Amino acid sequence: MYDRDAIKRFTKAFHPFRDLTVDEIRTLAVHRVDDQRDRILFALQSAADPGSVRLLLAGPRGVGKSQTLRSIASALSVVPPTGAPSDAFVPVVIDIGAELPKQCTTAAWLPRLLAAVRAMRIEWGEPVNLAEPASVGAFGLRGWFSKLVTALPKAGVMLTLVELGLRAAAPDDPALEAAAATTKRAREALDQIGEAGRVAAAHAPAPPELRLLIDDLATEVQALSTAAGRPVALLLDGLDKRPTAEAVFEALSDVDLLTVLPCALVLTGPTALTVDQRFGAQLVPGAMRSYLLPVMHVVARDGTIDPVGAQAMVELFRRRWDGAQLGPCPFGDEALCALARWSSGLPRTFLELVNETYRVVAMRHAAEVTDADIEEAVRQSRHPLEATLNAATARTLTEALRTGVVPTGEVHADLLMNNLLITRLNGATWCRPNELLIPLLEELARRTAPTDPGARQP
Repeated sequence: MYDRDAIKRFTKAFHPFRDLTVDEIRTLAVHRVDDQRDRILFALQSAADPGSVRLLLAGPRGVGKSQTLRSIASALSVVPPTGAPSDAFVPVVIDIGAELPKQCTTAAWLPRLLAAVRAMRIEWGEPVNLAEPASVGAFGLRGWFSKLVTALPKAGVMLTLVELGLRAAAPDDPALEAAAATTKRAREALDQIGEAGRVAAAHAPAPPELRLLIDDLATEVQALSTAAGRPVALLLDGLDKRPTAEAVFEALSDVDLLTVLPCALVLTGPTALTVDQRFGAQLVPGAMRSYLLPVMHVVARDGTIDPVGAQAMVELFRRRWDGAQLGPCPFGDEALCALARWSSGLPRTFLELVNETYRVVAMRHAAEVTDADIEEAVRQSRHPLEATLNAATARTLTEALRTGVVPTGEVHADLLMNNLLITRLNGATWCRPNELLIPLLEELARRTAPTDPGARQP
């Protein structure tokens, strides 16, 4: 029989898509030399006019952007030891990618941002029964807006003051108990949020109505800043939940709507934003500064394991394992370094591989991980990626493997978006295909290599 309790505790500790709480980030996150957290904090806290700061944190899916954003929010909430109260911010962290239409523009986010800022005003002690903004009626969202304000903090798509450590959780707080007691309420809230996005996207407002919505959002931001006595920072996550790079571009096509707001703005998004000319034209230099959160450097250009980066992944594993108190560990450092290499330096992929390997080991009731277990886990993890390949993408990835040069163009942006191609920084930008695909690409290259007609046939 399997130890089902141990398997459940392992799955919870190593779930690849579980958002760490602010407290867990402090204890489980691994320091990285290329972490952009402190650079972004400096840009925000040193700005003469915080309301003019516009930043982009770009990186591949699963590299840790959401975790970095939550860590930034936690740090912004606290007055620096040597600073004044004005050095702290009111961070409004909101997932703009959850349950929105597959194709939408920035305008579709606005009702949600308006509700998030209103919810944070209430968190800071403003009256619960504030009148709904005038623009809500213009979009036919009266009544629903108030429900959204209540639903957002419970749906897990924005950080509350309790989660930021600025207010103690009351044991008898009905709202907190309802949020923790069941996922049904959260699912209903997310459905409501998604429906709002679909309504906003389906009924594109006329320019006066859109301006009214922007004005209402600016008024809400200013009211929140006044209530808290701090500047506001909108931290917007989830753009790379869009299905394609083109959908991300469409979502940013009118992002200048947000630049008039009297608050700092930090967006997260996919790596394609930093290498595709379409995005470069949208994010005009001087209007929005970009920071790249690269993959952890676990693989050298020749494909060998980088011991420093691999050891950081090992530390990530050890912290989670020890924190969950899981007992004797079947993973040795050598096995973890091998999994780190196969992950391409993506923490989420590393956790997925660890999960797959653990399942293999548990099913054979073994005490330690073997090379065969890792091979099986890699094989299982490769299948979903193989399904996305066609002849053209295989040729592009094979060429990238040969040259290390980052390709450009719309199709190549989707290769980056889907983590089929991984860009790396080591003095200069270079790339390799996802390590899980490289054996397949090498085999394809051998099969299609031109033969020497003069060579002797066996």
